[in-house]
Amino acid sequence: MVRLYILLAVLVATPAVAAVSVVSADEETENSGFVSVDVRVWQDVRDDHALYISARAAGGSWRTLGTIPLPLDDGHSASGRLRYGDISIAVPAVDRFAGVDVRVWQDVNYGNAIYIGARLAGVPWDTLGTIPLPLADGHSSSGRFRYGDVTLSVPWLVSIEGTVTDLEGRPREGIALEAFPASTSDFRVGLGAARSTTSNDGSFSFSVPADSYYLRLVGTGARFPSYLGSEGQFAEVPESLKPLEVGADITGLVLTYGVISGSVRGIWQVSEDLHVRLGEPARNTGYFEPLRGAFAYIRAPGTYLLTIVCHVTDTLGWYGGETGFVTERAGATPIVLEAADVVGLVIDLPEDRPSCP
Repeated sequence: MVRLYILLAVLVATPAVAAVSVVSADEETENSGFVSVDVRVWQDVRDDHALYISARAAGGSWRTLGTIPLPLDDGHSASGRLRYGDISIAVPAVDRFAGVDVRVWQDVNYGNAIYIGARLAGVPWDTLGTIPLPLADGHSSSGRFRYGDVTLSVPWLVSIEGTVTDLEGRPREGIALEAFPASTSDFRVGLGAARSTTSNDGSFSFSVPADSYYLRLVGTGARFPSYLGSEGQFAEVPESLKPLEVGADITGLVLTYGVISGSVRGIWQVSEDLHVRLGEPARNTGYFEPLRGAFAYIRAPGTYLLTIVCHVTDTLGWYGGETGFVTERAGATPIVLEAADVVGLVIDLPEDRPSCP
């Protein structure tokens, strides 16, 4: 028996050729976070184009649901060599259903060559790939049909739902969000992320396996994406935040952020060595953004300083309000992000600027 694991994050309902509901044990789901489902593909030994499919809770009875035909008429591979048929399996998981799509392939020239792919409903097929399925696990009592089995281990999914608003409580539409498992080694690659986009009322929703997550906002206008931790703070470096612990459905989550943006003008504005740093006065920490004459940051309400640095680590000066640029920290002007976005800040570098070390 071949075992195929589904470990994907997004659950989106899609149409399918047929639907099979599989009865599963809630106890298994609650204890392990997975529901195991057996799938059996049958083939008529006298007509290799006649395929059928069965499903059951792992270890249960095949007779509970019976067997249905599976016509391979949903499409062909790019080369035309393989044809396929799809089926959607609805798997009960405690108080929800996890949708699993199964795709069965057959070589049009060699009818005995059968392959199978699986995914959480709506996720690209190539995420897990396709494997051969030898129909060599047995025959029907009459000997007319042979079959092969595959086991799917489907994760128990929970929901993250909420809204994104500006500082005045108005919804932010069209903001893309991604949910990353906190165990992800490289957040910037984008692998393993569930995705959602806010609607006109600012709402979003994810269906993900129970785990710890960071939420990432993209498409906000900032040069770098911003990550949200469980304490409502945003940062460009997720490791500095506490992740969301998602062991059950989370609803009513409100993500409120403001924008701090502006430009730096002067002969250095095209320098690769010059950066803008944003952070709270107490720690003066933040992410270094390569300067292209403009900067933008996503932040929770708070008070911040803008620092001009050279070679990432050497401080040259600070934003000084109407003065624009000051070389003494005591003259720095705090930026208060409270009731509205702070945009249009201008820092004019003086011609007698200090040298970059």
